[in-house]
Amino acid sequence: MYFILIQARQYLDAFALVTSQIGVSEILENYLKYARNLRTVIFACSLEHSRALAAEFSRNYISAEHLDGKTPPQERLEILQRFRNGTTQVITNYEILTEGFDCPNIECVYCVRPTESSTLWLQMLGRVLRTYILKPTAVIIDITDNWKKHVLPDEARKWSLLPETISETQNKGLIQCEHCTHIFKPLTDELDNFDAEVDEDGVVIQHHQAICPSCGETIDFTTKENPEKPSFSRIRLRQGFSLSLTEIDLSVSTYRLNLVTDTLRRQGLRGANPAKIYSAIFIAFIENITRFTLGDWREIVKMVEPSQSAITKKAWELYKEAFERHKNRILAMSFVEQRKLKQQGSSNGVTNATTIEVLGQLENSIFSEPKPHQKSSKFKKNLGDNYFRLKYKSQWLESLTYCSMLTGDFLNINAGLFHVETKDIYVNICIEVRELPGLKSKLTEICNAAEIEYAFTKGFGKQALVMFRLS
Repeated sequence: MYFILIQARQYLDAFALVTSQIGVSEILENYLKYARNLRTVIFACSLEHSRALAAEFSRNYISAEHLDGKTPPQERLEILQRFRNGTTQVITNYEILTEGFDCPNIECVYCVRPTESSTLWLQMLGRVLRTYILKPTAVIIDITDNWKKHVLPDEARKWSLLPETISETQNKGLIQCEHCTHIFKPLTDELDNFDAEVDEDGVVIQHHQAICPSCGETIDFTTKENPEKPSFSRIRLRQGFSLSLTEIDLSVSTYRLNLVTDTLRRQGLRGANPAKIYSAIFIAFIENITRFTLGDWREIVKMVEPSQSAITKKAWELYKEAFERHKNRILAMSFVEQRKLKQQGSSNGVTNATTIEVLGQLENSIFSEPKPHQKSSKFKKNLGDNYFRLKYKSQWLESLTYCSMLTGDFLNINAGLFHVETKDIYVNICIEVRELPGLKSKLTEICNAAEIEYAFTKGFGKQALVMFRLS
């Protein structure tokens, strides 16, 4: 069972914002974008929120119904039956369908309810993870911190019935709900959003609101600035909220993982300190590190740290760090490029296309792995000569493992063996390369001659003399 996880880049600063600033219309908009026509269960923050969502969907010609604890038993059965047979497309609820509801053809779960309970989180997701012959993919839309806090549903967990002692450090920051006495820790975003005042001693008092994960009521609480460590940051008053969703790619590329494994093997890093291994991966694949998906990073974490208990959290940190490192590298290379232009006496700083610009233009066509159904006439299915490609397939693949990821990706997708001539002590190799716009002048930068000859010498077991021909 595959699933798509969608996360919100920001989160609600209070319960009131769920029904006002975030807007049921925005929830509808993202439903139409990511789950249009899918049979969906929405977990709302309150009874009023659930009713408002059902009404908004109905106004927009989507059959939706609401369920709560006061819905008469017979009416509840009828609503659930209409949902099962497809008459009702969306069902909204509050604390009703989290457990004990089995409907295998649910296609999407939309979670708008934050919770501190891993069990409750898994129960909500469990509604859509039932297998069904006509449902190849489960869609999970989460606009809370739940997925970061409780990780993804496919990760292993260590359960225990033994009581766990909460240390003084762990107890710090907990608040108690005045409605149901539940003790919980506010979300990061609930602490980040506040109104503030200064008391007579000059100490900043911050007023927050949090949603109790047990009863869903809004709790007002305050925090104080530490007078011993005064903060000089600007006080940010409560702001409006704009819901922004991004789809997270959990697919895994065997090709990229094999490149990582081979790189670690060649550098003798098996069993090394995890921080050192991650650093080596960033360095080796920096040119194309943004192609690694969150799914790739999860597999890398499993390989590097088998005992890691928070795989997705660690993978997410690496995923974000990869983008930051790549951005910094691009900025640095751009700076060097501009400095070269100035040294050449360029009057306006722009003459011919820079290396960065050309590589950026080629990125999609060169480094994107072709989709199985792609049958564009622009690309030949196989480059090179079929006889030599099949005869030296193992040597070709072995050679690519000794290339950098930039070069390896390029050759794997856009090149093939055209001719191989073996001699006693050396081998002549001709590689056919797909001719792409702007590639001819930049080929030597993408495929360094020394690197290519070294890689194919290792792959073929003889000194390799390599030349290219454009298709």
